[in-house]
Amino acid sequence: MATATCEGEALKHRIFICALEEERPPSVSEPAPEAGEPEWDADDGSMETLEPSAELEGRTSDDVVYALDQLFALVAAAERRIVDEVRYLDTRELYREDGARTMSDWLVERYRMSREHAAGLVLLASRLPALPHLDAAYEAGDLCIDQLKPLVRVADEETDGFLAEEAPGWSEEQCRTVARRLRTITRREAHQSQQARSLRMFWEDEWLNLFGRLYGDAGAVVEEALRRFAQQSPKAPETGRFEPLDARLADALVQVASQALNAEAEGEADVATVVCHVDSLTLAGVDGHAELDGTHQIAAEAARRLMCDCRFQMVKENERGEVIGLGRLSRVVPWWLRRALSLRDGGCRWPGCPRTGWVDRHHIEHWTDGGPTDPSNLLQLCRRHHGVVHEGGWAIEGDPAGEIRFVGPAGRVLASRPAPLRPDLMVRFGLLREWDDGPPDDGPPGTG
Repeated sequence: MATATCEGEALKHRIFICALEEERPPSVSEPAPEAGEPEWDADDGSMETLEPSAELEGRTSDDVVYALDQLFALVAAAERRIVDEVRYLDTRELYREDGARTMSDWLVERYRMSREHAAGLVLLASRLPALPHLDAAYEAGDLCIDQLKPLVRVADEETDGFLAEEAPGWSEEQCRTVARRLRTITRREAHQSQQARSLRMFWEDEWLNLFGRLYGDAGAVVEEALRRFAQQSPKAPETGRFEPLDARLADALVQVASQALNAEAEGEADVATVVCHVDSLTLAGVDGHAELDGTHQIAAEAARRLMCDCRFQMVKENERGEVIGLGRLSRVVPWWLRRALSLRDGGCRWPGCPRTGWVDRHHIEHWTDGGPTDPSNLLQLCRRHHGVVHEGGWAIEGDPAGEIRFVGPAGRVLASRPAPLRPDLMVRFGLLREWDDGPPDDGPPGTG
C-alpha cells in the first residue's frame, strides 16, 4: 500500500483556511457568490479557488462560531467517508498487506490514533450496514460518531428505528446510559469475561508493581473499597493539601490488605458495600436487567450471585423510576448462621479448593426462588468458585452437611471432599460452644 504523501496535508490546510474565510450562505434574495469565492466541485470532490486571506483579524464572535460550525460539519462528513473506506479495507482484509493483524491495529499504526478510536471506527463500519435507520441518521449528520458508538453495540432490527428517531436529541452520556440498559449480558458472556481477569505482581528493587483488570461486579467492589478509603485520607501535614488521588488510592490498597489480614482475628470484616439494582425478571431467575448503582451493567446471574449472601432492601418503583415503596434493610445470611457454616465447612466446598477465608454463602436453591436460608440449603464457596457456579452454569447436588456433587453444564461431575463433621458431633465435642445453651436470641426463625 503506497505511503501517504504530503499532498493530503496541504489540501487539508487549504480547506481549513477556506472554511474560516468562507462567508455565510446567502439568503434566497441575496445575489449569488462573486467570482473568486470558494466553491465545491461535486464532480471531482475538490475545492476550487482556495486562496486564503492573509487577514483573519477583526472577525466577530458570530463569524468565529460560524467557521467552527462549518469545520465540525466538515469533520463529520470526513468521518462518515472514513467509515466507508474502513469498511472496504476491513471486509477484504487489505490491512494484511501491511502486516497488520486487524483493521484496528492498521489504523493505530498508520494514523497514530488511539486504539479506542480505531476500534470505534471498525465497530461502526461493521455494524451500520445492518442498521439502516441509524446509518441514515449518521449520513444526514443527525448523529455524531460519539453518539453512535454505544448505540450500534446494542441496536437491532427492533430498536434501530426508535434509536434513530430519538437519539439525535441525546447527549453522548445519555446514549451510553440507554445502550447499557438495552443490553442483556448473557451468562456465557459474563463467564468469558470473568475468565479474562488478571493481576500481575512483581518486585522491582523496593517497589511492588501491580498490573491487572477485573470484570463487572468484582471491579466495582475493588473500586468502591479503594475510593472509600482514599476519600478518608487526611491532608498532608507538610503542605496542608490532599495528596494526588493516585497516591491516596495506593495507600487505600495497603489499608484494605491490612484489614483483610486482621479480618479472621476480629471476626467479620467491614467490607465495602456495592449497590446493585435488579428488576423483577432478575429476581425471578431469568435474564432481566441489573446494574451496579447506575454505572455498570452486569449479567442477571451475577446479580443473583451477589444476592446469595448480601444485605438487601426491597425498593418499589413506578414506571418513571420514582421510589414509591421502601422495605427494611436485611441481611440474607445472619451472623450466627455464617459462623455455623464456617465451623461446619471450614472453607470453600469446591473439591480441592484450599481457601478458608473470604468465602461467600451460596444458596443451592436461590432464596428468590423460595429456597430456605438454613444449613440444609447453604454451603461456603470462595469468590471464584461462587462465580463458576452461577455464571459458569454449574449445579450442586447432595446434602451440604454430607456429600455433595458439582455438575458442570456439559455433565462433568466433581465430588466434594470427605463429608465434614456432623453438627451434632461438633456440639458434642465442644466445637460449637456458642450453641451449648441454644441458638442466640436472633437465631433462625422458629427457634426462639
